[in-house]
Amino acid sequence: MSGRFILAVWICLSCASCGTQGTEHISEDITEYTASEYSETVTTTEMTTAETTTAETTVCTAETEIITAITQAAAEFALSGDVTDYAVNIGIPLEERYSKGNIARFIPDIIAYDGRIYVGGGDDEGNQGAVPLMAYDEEGREWTCEYKEVPEEKIQRFYIINDTLMFSGADPMEDWTFGNYYFLNDGEWVKRRNIPESAHDYGMYWYDNSLFIGIGSVPKIDESVYPAVKSVDNGETFEHIPFLKDGEPLNIVNMPLARVYNFFEFDNEFYCTLWVRSEDGAVDYFELYRYNDNVFVYAESLDYFTAERKYNPRSFVSVYEINGRLLMVNENGLHVTYDLKSYEPLDVCGTNSVSDLNVHNGTVYVLANTAADDGYINSVCESIDGEVFTEKFSFRTDIPAYCFTIGTEGYYFALGDRFCSKSDLFGTVLFIPFAEGTSQALEDIFYN
Repeated sequence: MSGRFILAVWICLSCASCGTQGTEHISEDITEYTASEYSETVTTTEMTTAETTTAETTVCTAETEIITAITQAAAEFALSGDVTDYAVNIGIPLEERYSKGNIARFIPDIIAYDGRIYVGGGDDEGNQGAVPLMAYDEEGREWTCEYKEVPEEKIQRFYIINDTLMFSGADPMEDWTFGNYYFLNDGEWVKRRNIPESAHDYGMYWYDNSLFIGIGSVPKIDESVYPAVKSVDNGETFEHIPFLKDGEPLNIVNMPLARVYNFFEFDNEFYCTLWVRSEDGAVDYFELYRYNDNVFVYAESLDYFTAERKYNPRSFVSVYEINGRLLMVNENGLHVTYDLKSYEPLDVCGTNSVSDLNVHNGTVYVLANTAADDGYINSVCESIDGEVFTEKFSFRTDIPAYCFTIGTEGYYFALGDRFCSKSDLFGTVLFIPFAEGTSQALEDIFYN
């Protein structure tokens, strides 16, 4: 099924089964439905009164059956409360490539795009590439491999830029002369190996008619290689962007690690986050830089995210601006800032243990999980203003749901964080429909 339209149900008010006066109808938009095409034309010519009555009776009866089925489905559309019984296990997409217990089954990102659900995977610390690029067909309900051997140790994160699905090469299985990025073009994946002196490639962002990619720069003794690049020709070529701090070029000469993981916009300005490990490996610096006239200039420290935290994060899962506040999700939960100077944790659904954030049709959704005696309670909470969150639904699992996406017919959740790789469910994807029975009820009417 493809294409989207609103199914209009015509309710017969005056026909043989309801009275015979007139042919008035009322149109009600009952539900949004996906189908390639649905049209039916009934033509009658010179019908007798009896034939007309019979025809109207038949049409009205059929319409009543349609109305009943769709109304029941529409009534169930907004699942709430504990929906564990509605969850469907749709498999472990990377099980043929990586054995049980392998950390490379970990799914760091999941995204819906054009009727398919894409998942990341691999391991850039243990170097377990190449990684198969797996996608779940929502219509065909099966996993397929779209790219058998992506020459990277890991597929870390997906991006939709200018309506095109992309991901950067987190750790290329080639020399560091160039780094890679990949994009989907007319159903085929294209690899571009043209990011100069890039050991790793991370965040991607479109700003000011340019494509920005954050990288892990190649350490050099005699010159600085800045950890962000920019393309003004739609990704054909890239150049490194200078970084300034205290009025001087940022000195990252021979630094073992200097990486830009995230870009974002806030209050009409463009920013990136920079993580640098000192030459002796003893100190981590986490800082914020503002883009100005083709240069990233030091703006603020991000010590809040590294001081006295359970984890020492160097990247954000999601950064989103809404109503004058910036929501930021990392391994320590959900945080909010109003000025990029002070930050505070933001509790949702009674917890700050938030692992992912998505925006769908203007509404912010976050995934939170709470440990329970028999596993985890995973909650999806929603907000229209980024301040007040309410629980939409929850479900129970043996291991936590780490990330999620919203497809055409429901929600998809990747199970397992980096600390539960021994579980049989590690790397599993769960599907929870918008409403149990909705799609099937419509298919039974129109396709059987």
